[in-house]
Amino acid sequence: ASPDSVKSAVGVLLSMNNKGKKVAVLADMLELGDRSDEYHREVGEYLRDKKIDEVIVIGEHAQKIKEALDECDTKYAKTVSFTDTEEIAIYLMALMKPEDIVLLKASNGMNLSEVVNILTN
Repeated sequence: ASPDSVKSAVGVLLSMNNKGKKVAVLADMLELGDRSDEYHREVGEYLRDKKIDEVIVIGEHAQKIKEALDECDTKYAKTVSFTDTEEIAIYLMALMKPEDIVLLKASNGMNLSEVVNILTN
């Protein structure tokens, strides 16, 4: 994952025509070096004016995404932070309706595929 790939994925999410919520689950983008926090913050700033209903973050660096969103004057999206992928899956199961769309984006090392496995089993 990189800032550009996250932004592209968000673009796909936003282009989808659905009647429900749009939710983005974002975790750490690994191997970004010394500027990792800066890149995560950049993603949060990018999301500020996007029509996403909820942003869920997990990971130490992804907290910078949430911080950038929380500092925004216009609170367009609910932001939630978790420390465990199982917690995210349980939260999504309680939140999601059939008309909702959820984007999961992170480096593979963050194991967001576990969320998908839980939701599909």
